[in-house]
Amino acid sequence: MRKEDKRKHLLHEEQRRVDGAAKPK
Repeated sequence: MRKEDKRKHLLHEEQRRVDGAAKPK
């Protein structure tokens, strides 16, 4: 996996976590 791809994936995971935390369950 290329470095930029890995970073993009990590950013996506982080964004999903932020979205999940921001939304009330």
